[in-house]
Amino acid sequence: MSISYAIGKAEPTAVEIDTFGTARVDEDVIRLAVLDVFDLRPAAIMSLLHLRAPIYADTAAYGHFNGYKFSWENLDKTEELRKAVEKYAD
Repeated sequence: MSISYAIGKAEPTAVEIDTFGTARVDEDVIRLAVLDVFDLRPAAIMSLLHLRAPIYADTAAYGHFNGYKFSWENLDKTEELRKAVEKYAD
């Protein structure tokens, strides 16, 4: 997924989905579902993923991640995203 922003604008100027040929539904449908489920404003992303929390010093060792479960690895939006895809796929 690629997201682009413009200075001074909270909403993204573009959101692109590329499943590299693995999608079971059209990528435009996935894009619409993502826009429904996720608030992609920078401040909302920082809040959702707890990006201001000082966790990064403890996450890397010897140049790689330690298996720490990051907030961006949560699957708590899976069902909501599936329902949004079904809504647009019909």
